Amino acid sequence: MFLRTVAAVGWLAAATGVFAGDTLPPASTPDKDRYTLFDPVPNDQQREFSPDRPSQFTGPVTVDAGHVQLEMDLANYVYDRHNPERARVDIDQWNAAPFDLRIGLTKRTELDVLYEGYINLRTRDRDARTVSTQSGFGDLTLLFKYNLFGNEGGTFAFGILPYLKLPTNTAHFGNKRVEGGVELPLSITLPANFQLGLQTEFDAVRNDADTRYEAAFTNIAYLGYNFLDKKFTVYAEWYSRVNRGSDSEVDGEVDAGLIYYIGKNAEVDCGCNFGVTRAAPDYQPFVGLSVRY
Repeated sequence: MFLRTVAAVGWLAAATGVFAGDTLPPASTPDKDRYTLFDPVPNDQQREFSPDRPSQFTGPVTVDAGHVQLEMDLANYVYDRHNPERARVDIDQWNAAPFDLRIGLTKRTELDVLYEGYINLRTRDRDARTVSTQSGFGDLTLLFKYNLFGNEGGTFAFGILPYLKLPTNTAHFGNKRVEGGVELPLSITLPANFQLGLQTEFDAVRNDADTRYEAAFTNIAYLGYNFLDKKFTVYAEWYSRVNRGSDSEVDGEVDAGLIYYIGKNAEVDCGCNFGVTRAAPDYQPFVGLSVRY
């Protein structure tokens, strides 16, 4: 159903010619076809600053060719008590500086290097009255973003984002298997400074027993609002993820956050993701930063 909605919106936009930006560029839009990673887009021709964080929705707009964008958590905390096993176990986790380094390659493409960083996990078993801790490093993910339309502005933007997760984790913070998938984000500019984001994702992941690969599906619905001359953005979103395995449970979350734009090339943000199903962590507060060079 989600894919049908995305396809219908895309067909309608194409039929009515509202793909502003790439399909019907205004006369003032510079031609960026010739720019590459080694021949950067001039600073005064860069498109509007568009970080992918802090929401779980990944925007379809790429970083301009020859430029890089660093997006990272300054602090990231996860608390989970009502786990899927229904055990009386509390989990506290801190991530130190996980980041996404976005590298503009061409007019429509970018390469993302995502790293989970250093992780510290504390587990308290209330029945056994024991506390254990572990620390180590997370996985590295490589993502390729290709924008089909809307990169230079307009009402609609859509992208295809295949990715590959590499098992670089230590201390059992993840499996030791390569996993991958593809994300399909659609961004729609609405009246009155509202922004709608719809995203579906298909993944090939290992099951909990590590006996086979299973399909996993993620859907995200995002709504943002810009105010005070677009210096601030407030957003809310719905996130759901489920594995196709018969014993899997839905990871459902309701997220909210606030973004402050420091200038043309920087922003700070804060927010919290709230789990609404047993498979999701109870809450995940964060503070982050995005900078473009």
